[in-house]
Amino acid sequence: MFVNLDMAYWVIYGLLAILGLNVFIILAMKIQKKQTQKKTQKCVQQFQEYLDTLQSDLKQKDQLPLPDKPLNKFEKQVLQQVLFDWIHHYSGEEQTKIEVLCKDLGLVELNLKRLKSLSHKTQIDAAYNLGVMRAPEATDPLFQLLYRNKRDSTMFIIARSIAQTSDQPVKVKDMIIHLSEDNHNNYALITDISQESSLDLRVIYTQLLKESRPVLTKVALLGLMEESTPDLHSQVLPFITSEDKEVRELTVQLLIYSGACSASEIQKFIRFKDWEIRSFIAEWIGDANKTEYTNLLEEGLKDKNWTVARSSARSLLKLGESGFEMLCEVAQMNKAGADVALECLHEELSIQASKAEQMKQSSDYDHKLHIFKQHFGDDQKLNPAM
Repeated sequence: MFVNLDMAYWVIYGLLAILGLNVFIILAMKIQKKQTQKKTQKCVQQFQEYLDTLQSDLKQKDQLPLPDKPLNKFEKQVLQQVLFDWIHHYSGEEQTKIEVLCKDLGLVELNLKRLKSLSHKTQIDAAYNLGVMRAPEATDPLFQLLYRNKRDSTMFIIARSIAQTSDQPVKVKDMIIHLSEDNHNNYALITDISQESSLDLRVIYTQLLKESRPVLTKVALLGLMEESTPDLHSQVLPFITSEDKEVRELTVQLLIYSGACSASEIQKFIRFKDWEIRSFIAEWIGDANKTEYTNLLEEGLKDKNWTVARSSARSLLKLGESGFEMLCEVAQMNKAGADVALECLHEELSIQASKAEQMKQSSDYDHKLHIFKQHFGDDQKLNPAM
């Protein structure tokens, strides 16, 4: 077998050259990064007096002053980073003043130009910046970028900025509909993005309830969750029969939070076909201290689903002494739910014992232990926990 040594040498030289070039590029990037950091620090120091003035004027003046001299592109970008940190830190009037200052400094104009860059990375960075500044004039250009952007993770960055900059609820609705067209079940993310808007979106969410696609229904139900009111009851109730399980779950949650559910509906929900809904209702009874539904928790203890039974037991513990005693009574019976009840009783006494030791206050623990022993006597299983 003949080996061409000359060719082998040339291959080695080529590989060494490529390696050397890579090393040179990495070193150059590190040097450039350090130089940029030094230049940035120097720029911040030069503007420190101005920045101190801005902070002192935040609560005293209606409009923040501009620097004494015109700024170049690099100086604008350095100030932009500082002001963005302030925007994230402050809220209310102070935040609005900083956003207005950003526009006065030309930062909105700067990023609108960067939005037209041939570099996708630059476009996304500009989109993010415009969202932080909540610049209404950026909404339409952002939509143009969104529509021609690939349907990948970067579209969510653009969409969030659209929500932040939009001054009309209908534009937020258009953004929601566009995001939902990829047939992915990402309704929670879409809702979270839409709620970056400072607008009242209640009307928009109500309109989305009329859309046929389940993902839009879920966005609407989740979006209305924090502003649920009794008047939503009749609009939302029909979705309880939806073929989509998540729609059914969100519907029950919204109905409960609306405060308009009747006792018969609560009873229906604790017996619903979806165990997630039964568990949610059981948890809600305890969290809301709804002692009038104690009998439903006793029923939930016997549920075939372990999670529902445990949620019911934990909620009984939240209802005070009466709930604790009922749990003891169930645990004594050789019926469904007894094991779960006894398990939760042991856990509760263990927790109370730990609290009593840490807080040096044992009255609650002693009282519950007394009730427990009335039902079970001295339970040897409790000794390690006491």
